[in-house]
Amino acid sequence: MGIWWALGRPVPYLFKTADGVLRSLDAGCLGFLLNRERPEIDVIEKDGYVSAVTPIGDLTVRYELVRDRLIAEVNARR
Repeated sequence: MGIWWALGRPVPYLFKTADGVLRSLDAGCLGFLLNRERPEIDVIEKDGYVSAVTPIGDLTVRYELVRDRLIAEVNARR
């Protein structure tokens, strides 16, 4: 959530952190959020692979109260 809010766009599946470390979103966590009665992420695919995700629905509501803190944590690591 913090990365999505800080970027203002879908979170890439594969990205570099501020210190240059290559990271990826956890496939198991994405599956958990996607395979719910009401999915909590929207998946953007490219060539049959996940290229980015956007949080939706209840996920965004649950984290709204800590939005500013999450954005601050992401920005502090840039």
